[in-house]
Amino acid sequence: MATRTRFEMRLEKDQKDLLEEAAAVRGQDLTAFALGVLLKEASDVVAQYQTPKLSERGMRAILNLLASPPAPNAALKRAARRHAEQVRK
Repeated sequence: MATRTRFEMRLEKDQKDLLEEAAAVRGQDLTAFALGVLLKEASDVVAQYQTPKLSERGMRAILNLLASPPAPNAALKRAARRHAEQVRK
């Protein structure tokens, strides 16, 4: 079982009231509501940070390569032959 820990925060009364109202609208208690919202936001932030970003120039280069891929070189041809041989075994 996972270790549980506490997380506390201080709020203004009007902030807490708003959170409690939103939780009630969803039929959740304050803890479940706040945890759900915080985890979703944290997940989105981490995913955005971890997603590679391409410049306009980089994106054009990739699209050009996809539209007109270069001919396979000798090393790629050898690798494809080796792969085909191993798959047949």
